[in-house]
Amino acid sequence: MFQKILILADNYQLTEILFRYTPHVFPSSEYHVLSTIDFGYDIISVTPYVEDTLEESALRAMLHCASVLEEAGIDSRRTIKKGNFQAVVDKYVRENGIDLVVIETYIDEEKKKSHFSEHLEGLFRAVKIPILFMDRPADLKKPESVCILYSGTEYSDDAVSLGMRLSKWLGASCTILYVGTLKSHQVFPHLERKAKRIGARVEIDSVGRTSARELAEIIGSYDLFVTSRGGQSWKDKVMMAFKGLPLKNIEIGAIMYAPIPTILVGETSGVSYGY
Repeated sequence: MFQKILILADNYQLTEILFRYTPHVFPSSEYHVLSTIDFGYDIISVTPYVEDTLEESALRAMLHCASVLEEAGIDSRRTIKKGNFQAVVDKYVRENGIDLVVIETYIDEEKKKSHFSEHLEGLFRAVKIPILFMDRPADLKKPESVCILYSGTEYSDDAVSLGMRLSKWLGASCTILYVGTLKSHQVFPHLERKAKRIGARVEIDSVGRTSARELAEIIGSYDLFVTSRGGQSWKDKVMMAFKGLPLKNIEIGAIMYAPIPTILVGETSGVSYGY
């Protein structure tokens, strides 16, 4: 499904679970492990000790993650880069033809995903390809059910296309949660034609929902969640303005609270993941 996968190394406990989970889902992909040394904006005040500590930490993270992949029979390409986190990842993705970026979020459970960290939000904006992330352990198996969130925007349409192709490739059931404002007769034929063209069997849930927490409860009953990152293209904005529809970003709320591994698709221009 994805030919080249980039996993971003870190020292957090969840990263190890992520490194074990991803090969179960995509066992035939080419794997890259990238560890970034980001001194932040105040590089002038970085002492030799701090620099050495960060370099050692990055090396340990990369070697540990690579060893976990080796246990799963994956021989990965390993790289350490210095520089701004988002810029380094974006450049690596473009230069190496990466199809999917994998990262964990390690957000405090008590905060209930009230916001994403600055470096993650920057990554969501900088990298144009799909991003797989998780913030809690997941079963080490191929997903048997895929849930897709569709709001009617252009980027949401891209998410549906990827989600359908992914569910077909996995042999998993596929459900689309429609949360837009258009009537069902304006949306369903389009989704049904797309599913037929891709060769995927899907169910469309058209019950109107506006609460991210309510959506999260439903999403939690599936194995994998696919959604747009919440952006609207210029085409979306023109069409929504013409039809008098509100510019909602319910995808963002769902991303915040989704309790299962999530794949983000599309742009994020002009939106924020913080409340």
